[in-house]
Amino acid sequence: YCGHGTDPAFPPLDPAPRTHNVLFCGMDPVAAVDGWMATPLHGEPFVSPRSATMGLGTNPASGSAAGFGSLPLASQPRQAYVFPKPGGVMPRLRWWGGEIPDPSVTCPPSAGAVNGEPAHVFLPPFSAAGGLSTNYRAIGFRVLDAAGEVVPACLMAWTGRVDSGEVFAGDAYVFTQVPWVEGAGYRIETVFEPVVSTGATTWAPAGPAVSVAWSFTARDLTVTGPTVRRVLDTRAGAAPTAGQVVELAVAGAGGVPADVSTLVLNVTATEPAAAGFVTVWPCGQPRPLASNLNVVAGQTIANAVFTRPGAGGAVCLYTSVRTHVIVDLQGWFATGFQGASPVRLLETRPVGQTGYAGGIPAAGTTIELVVGGANGVPVDASAVVLNVTATEPAAAGFVTAWPCGQPRPLASNLNFAAGQTIPNVVVVKPGVDGRVCLYTLARTHLVADLQGWFSSGYRSTAPVRVLETRAAGQVGYAGAKPVAGQVMELNVTGAGGVPAAPSAVVLNVTATESEGAGFVTVWPCGQARPLASNLNYEPGQSIPNVVVVRPGVDGKVCLFALTRSHLVADLQGWFE
Repeated sequence: YCGHGTDPAFPPLDPAPRTHNVLFCGMDPVAAVDGWMATPLHGEPFVSPRSATMGLGTNPASGSAAGFGSLPLASQPRQAYVFPKPGGVMPRLRWWGGEIPDPSVTCPPSAGAVNGEPAHVFLPPFSAAGGLSTNYRAIGFRVLDAAGEVVPACLMAWTGRVDSGEVFAGDAYVFTQVPWVEGAGYRIETVFEPVVSTGATTWAPAGPAVSVAWSFTARDLTVTGPTVRRVLDTRAGAAPTAGQVVELAVAGAGGVPADVSTLVLNVTATEPAAAGFVTVWPCGQPRPLASNLNVVAGQTIANAVFTRPGAGGAVCLYTSVRTHVIVDLQGWFATGFQGASPVRLLETRPVGQTGYAGGIPAAGTTIELVVGGANGVPVDASAVVLNVTATEPAAAGFVTAWPCGQPRPLASNLNFAAGQTIPNVVVVKPGVDGRVCLYTLARTHLVADLQGWFSSGYRSTAPVRVLETRAAGQVGYAGAKPVAGQVMELNVTGAGGVPAAPSAVVLNVTATESEGAGFVTVWPCGQARPLASNLNYEPGQSIPNVVVVRPGVDGKVCLFALTRSHLVADLQGWFE
């Protein structure tokens, strides 16, 4: 099938039913959707209100969505659909061009600036009965800031086209000629005139003009992307050899914009031939003295990685030993997160001690690690991303990370067994004097590598336990130990101050007392479970991993475990 449809009521360009607004031409449907959403304007959630779903959410006629809203038209029995929704948030992204006409050409930005991401208003050309009726054409607009001052902007509106019974009208995109200002409020006012078609591309006025106006706020950070998508799996061929570097093109491919600031990946090593490690960094830069993932022979283990894309939009993966590698894309940051090539901030082992002096940290030790105000991290960073590794532990235990100056929370970021080397990513707000505290229950060496920091848009919280399936102190769950294949729905909104519609939450998920080897998958409830894993475990093992996930239906996150296992989840923060 090859088509470009928007509404099932319109005659198709080919015999197949057209129930989507995606271009399919012998393409894998997922790739087609990703490609469509990555192109200019298509990511805006607007098609005919008769369609069941929209690009970024569900049509108000058949459900609800966080990204868009509707406003009643004065003296008209219909609604105008607007993005962002009234009182909502406009992602503070720049326009990357590519549409015809290209707003960056027809609406040139001010000197040294770029166009802001477009706001959108859509007046559907349908009567209440569902038939074709009067269309609307934009004839005027203006953008005002919170002080009522006019913001330089342009209007891109469909002039109207009738093609095989398909009508395009009532769409208007407003491009500012400067970027939206972080945290600023805006009001957009538009004027439309009713028109009737007099030809394939001609229209005539059909009544008095109507106005649509709404207000919203701009924000600096957006977390976006598919639920989870597998972008690398080497198991189909020979495993990468010891010392091999795999270059994985992510940015600019498969729906990921070419200019993203940071990627969120879940990297898994499986079937390693010996003990070793995996390092991930932006291609085109020297491989850093750091590790993202530590393995032992035969183990399957995963860890979250926050990394900037490098040359050609690629990230590089180095394996110190022969091992298969799997990479799942969890999403990306457009702005607001400053990724770094990993920088070692803490090393307690005698050779190359950094950020610490003395012998191996004893049981119950708390290390204060200076993060804010060092290595380029601003003192007022809203959160930092660290890869924390425990190595050579004398006994089983855990590590907790939290802002210094606050009480140590009832939570763990990293669980280890005696003699094990194991990492996990920690997203934590620096505390007093820009310091992060690390507590270890048992005697162990600790290593910490900086992966980046958030300048805005992320709300860090002292870890809050939102799920505990073990009998003592159950939270967010009631009943016996979860069975193999069970899906748990975890309500994350409202916990720890999480608002009703965050763009994503950050969870530290732990599998413990597992009765067989398996994995855990985390995804937005209401969607199909993806072909991906966030956490891999062995029988009897306690192992965590960080997950960045959008809440789904009713603010819930779903967790699936392949085999019978207890699960624990601690909330670390959320994205506005």
